[in-house]
Amino acid sequence: MSERQKLGFLFEQEIIKKENLNKCELYTDAFDAYNDKNIAVQIKSRKNNTSLCLGDLKRNFTKTEPFILYIVDYDIPHNYFKTYKVYIDDYNLYNQLFYFAEYDDFWNEFKEIPNDRKYDSLWRQCRKKYAKLYKDEHSITTMNPKRDHKKQKRIQCSISNNNIEKFLNLFNYEVLDYDYNIDEGICNADK
Repeated sequence: MSERQKLGFLFEQEIIKKENLNKCELYTDAFDAYNDKNIAVQIKSRKNNTSLCLGDLKRNFTKTEPFILYIVDYDIPHNYFKTYKVYIDDYNLYNQLFYFAEYDDFWNEFKEIPNDRKYDSLWRQCRKKYAKLYKDEHSITTMNPKRDHKKQKRIQCSISNNNIEKFLNLFNYEVLDYDYNIDEGICNADK
């Protein structure tokens, strides 16, 4: 697990504790937790002035219920923390921000490309073709297909730093005044 992932899990634990949430049991659950009103909660973090990674693209355009998205914006060396609590009441609007009509075509083509390095140019061609189609349809979100040279293949998504404010302004949100007890040692990768 990368240092950035460890930090993300620490922020998740802190939010769950501070907001008195009920944590979901499995890492693969659709949401991270639920509040006392049984409203789903997603918790994400990003180093200040970087993209907000939101995980699996398909999971982000197939939401079936309203939810709350917590975003922890941080800069550990400067002791900067800003926590957004975003109310995604219109999950259909949220889904539209990520929906990609060519997703199944892309995934089917993508999964047929072997992970071996000798197929990197084929992978780049496929990725480039579908990235252009996605970009033509989306102004706020970005598609991030990923493949390693072992077994992993996934299509993730993000919101660039330049588009965070546009995203926030589509929904109701509040800024929470939270401080975090984060061990400096875990944060070396983020300096």
